[in-house]
Amino acid sequence: MNTKYQRKYYQKNKERFKKNQREYYYSHKEERREYYNSHKEERQAYSRKYHNENKEKRRIQNRQYQQQVKEGILTHYGNGKCGCVKCGESRLACLSIDHIKAIGAKRRRKGVYFYRWLEINNYPKGYQTLCMNCQWVKRVENNEVRNGL
Repeated sequence: MNTKYQRKYYQKNKERFKKNQREYYYSHKEERREYYNSHKEERQAYSRKYHNENKEKRRIQNRQYQQQVKEGILTHYGNGKCGCVKCGESRLACLSIDHIKAIGAKRRRKGVYFYRWLEINNYPKGYQTLCMNCQWVKRVENNEVRNGL
């Protein structure tokens, strides 16, 4: 068959293909589970080998993924642009998420986990993108200084 025709046919019937794939996936769960359980050591050995052989590649991919997540979150909370909502600073290294009502200690998460948490929870309200300078100014102006500082 002609690959051009196949691509065109797939695009035209994409939803039907996806529906069939989903149905097959869910109707064969038990078979997949049995296969995975009976081939556990082989899968683990392959996985270990792949991870060991591709450490650098995986590290780069993880960093790119984390960067994309961070940029997406900062853009969402930056009112459609990846920049500080107060001063307009746009260097990614300077930007972070600010809790508008100073509730950061209650919901503190580290690094990309916090960005993923925001994404998974459908971008909850109460956050904004600020540069670190604007965050410090806000803390001082609102007397949000933590104990010990």
